[in-house]
Amino acid sequence: MATTPTHSQASQASQAGPNGTAPSTEAKQAAKSQATQAKRKSQTAARKSAQAVPETRSSQLAGVAETAVLVPVGATLEARDAVVEAISPWTTRTGAEKELKRVRRDVRKFERRGDKAVRGLRQSYKRVLREVRKRRTQTTKVVKRNRTQAERVVKQNRQRVEKTVKPQVTRFQRTVLDQTKDVRDRVTSLV
Repeated sequence: MATTPTHSQASQASQAGPNGTAPSTEAKQAAKSQATQAKRKSQTAARKSAQAVPETRSSQLAGVAETAVLVPVGATLEARDAVVEAISPWTTRTGAEKELKRVRRDVRKFERRGDKAVRGLRQSYKRVLREVRKRRTQTTKVVKRNRTQAERVVKQNRQRVEKTVKPQVTRFQRTVLDQTKDVRDRVTSLV
């Protein structure tokens, strides 16, 4: 079985060139490739050997207990890293100035965005208000026109009724007057 060079062998090979001079780029790449292959093979072998051994209950329990301990530790370290990352720009003067510029830039960006949103809302409000006023004006005009039309129709109908009924009423009144006069004359002639 052919042996593959270890990481240290690959790094030694990459340090010396063919003539004992500085290594060429190709030699560096070849050495790096060999080291990577060797690392993969050893990891694969370790994985296979770990899978081949059946776990006992005690080893499973130990794994669960270890996980129970390592999860909070890992979460704590992640939180610490986040805090350090948030604070680190502010630890030097130049870093703080850069961070302050970034914060100011962000504030201006938020202000512009907010201003744009408020302007949009104002424009929408004004547009809706114009539309409401326009419809109110149109409705008022329609109501006035309909009222005027209704008044005109009522007036015309009243005039028609007066034209047709008035002569009849007048005729009826004359007839009644004539008949009362006639009745009076008869009553006086009888007396």
